[in-house]
Amino acid sequence: MGEFPLLLPEDDQPLVFPRVPFHIYRGWDAVNSSRLNKLGKGSMRHFLADHSDSTAATNLGRVYHSLVLTPALFTAEYILQGQCSQTTARGSQCSKKAQVVIDGTMFCTTHRPRGMEPDGVEVVTATVWDQAHRMMEATLELDMAAFLLDSAVEREMAYVWTEETSGMRCKALIDADSSDEDAIIDLKTTRDINPDGFRRSILRYGYHRQAAFYFNGALNVGRARKNFYWIAQESVPPYDTVVYQPGPDMISQAAETLYRWLSEIGECRESDEWPGFGANGSVTLFLPEWMNYEEEE
Repeated sequence: MGEFPLLLPEDDQPLVFPRVPFHIYRGWDAVNSSRLNKLGKGSMRHFLADHSDSTAATNLGRVYHSLVLTPALFTAEYILQGQCSQTTARGSQCSKKAQVVIDGTMFCTTHRPRGMEPDGVEVVTATVWDQAHRMMEATLELDMAAFLLDSAVEREMAYVWTEETSGMRCKALIDADSSDEDAIIDLKTTRDINPDGFRRSILRYGYHRQAAFYFNGALNVGRARKNFYWIAQESVPPYDTVVYQPGPDMISQAAETLYRWLSEIGECRESDEWPGFGANGSVTLFLPEWMNYEEEE
């Protein structure tokens, strides 16, 4: 843990860190793609107020990522949930499921010793454990996915840089970087794996803007890449896997949006004014286009 700074240096030098623990990365005072994406629905006032880092995946996503990206470290990070090891006042074993491990012993929340720190291993339910393993197996069974992952020696890389347009300190956590394939590789879990469904997820969650942001970060830390791949893994049976690439139109549009947002952030930083939606007076609302189409029919 000591090799990773709890606070980022105040200078503007680009930084690259392998295998940064997420709680340390999360604590770094820098803007990530998730916070920028808030501007898709929020105002500059929302951006200024929101200092949260919402890049933490779901419990299932974290377990799956660890299994695929850092399998050698998996057992040090996660443990299958068992029964609480303690006995009740009547002398029978506690029937509750364990929620934490302390000194190698499983405890439920009721019997957890006070004042003692957990071991740092995350307890995973049997359902999530089984689901994540099935997803991992499906990912590695797809030749293209396995090839890309084998080519990516460097995994879970943290990039830190200062973005020129806005002057903001930025950070990104890259799943996998392949110099051989000149590519950034990003794992995504989804319940809708077909091309149309995953495209909807891309637009809804801003995956294309995240890809453009990663390209920008890689360029700024001296690791520019030409290609980007999403390894999309279905999180429900039959656990299908697809490798998707963003089209050039998708990346160029996302890059333009990011540039506009970052330019606006730079102006707000300079003026120290962060306008909300009502900054320019009243706003006239119109019916959505699909309702106009219905009336024409």
